[in-house]
Amino acid sequence: MNRLKGILTHFDAQEGILRLCVRLCDDAKKLESQMLNVLLLEDSTFLEPFLQKTLKLCFKESSVIVGLELKGLHNTFKSKILDIQTDTLFARLVLEVQNSAIAALCPLDFIKQNALKKGDCVKWHIPENAVMLYA
Repeated sequence: MNRLKGILTHFDAQEGILRLCVRLCDDAKKLESQMLNVLLLEDSTFLEPFLQKTLKLCFKESSVIVGLELKGLHNTFKSKILDIQTDTLFARLVLEVQNSAIAALCPLDFIKQNALKKGDCVKWHIPENAVMLYA
């Protein structure tokens, strides 16, 4: 399970669906400009006390979409590959994010076709509905 930290800057609500804007931060609590959007099915009164507070964000490594060019998507980031572990079908990439790391599963063919190695950069995307929040 991937874990990141972020500060809930604001949210919009519509008919029981919340769209949160979270500014990612590193372990030293230095603010970064990267924003992550999260969709939740919650009552907005539940979330109001968490405004401007640090939240833990979690998502599965199988939910991370990796590519060389990802355009027109929210929650898209560029990261350096720190490690690549392979088996017969899949590759597990360890990607640098905010002085931390996340893991992403992708097809082994993607790694081979693009001759990816440690130190290369890739883009990755996490769907808004794949992110879980922990206060």
